[in-house]
Amino acid sequence: MAETASHAAAKVSSGIPAPNNTQSSRPDSDVLTLSPLQALENLHDEEHLHWHEPVPKLSNGLLAWTLLLLLALPLQWIWWQRQQLAWQPPLGAFIQWSCSSLPCQLHPRSDVDKISSTALSIRDHQEYSNLLQVNLTLLNQASYTQPYPVLGLVFYDLQGHPRAQRYITSTDYLGGDLEDAKEMPVNTPVNISFTLQDPGAPSVGYALHLYAADARIPSFPPKPERVE
Repeated sequence: MAETASHAAAKVSSGIPAPNNTQSSRPDSDVLTLSPLQALENLHDEEHLHWHEPVPKLSNGLLAWTLLLLLALPLQWIWWQRQQLAWQPPLGAFIQWSCSSLPCQLHPRSDVDKISSTALSIRDHQEYSNLLQVNLTLLNQASYTQPYPVLGLVFYDLQGHPRAQRYITSTDYLGGDLEDAKEMPVNTPVNISFTLQDPGAPSVGYALHLYAADARIPSFPPKPERVE
């Protein structure tokens, strides 16, 4: 009996390996050991890679107000400068078309620098001692018709100081066939003749200045280069 048991134990020992209940002391090279601080840093990096801050978006109302503001600034400048821009490309045609539909009256095109005056003469009136006879010729050298200018006559003393001034509008100096004329023809001399109240101040010279019909007229023009 004892021999049989001994034989069976030997058989088991030689055929079946004995179980090993102890763990290997060799560390696994495939496992990375991290400290708690490194683990937190890696977690922060991963969250940063997957997290994107939302881009703020303009609401439709705010976007509309922004566009209106950007458009209002240049349109306001065009509105205040419309009288000058109305006759200049490229905005001239657009402004003229807009003002034909909107309540924005445009003054007639005018450039007094292109109006010349010649043959100016001021003499005592032959019949009335308190009047002066004024004669001159106006010529519109622009490529377009334009309103008749305001005539500014200034009388000077011997020292060249202005002693008196008179401003005459086209309704005052146009007569005869030109009484109802509104604009000067192009490159056509226009002879002007009218009477003027004698200023009475002692003067030895005079000068003529031309002003646009809608211009602001100064109290006294600057001293002229030539006094007649």
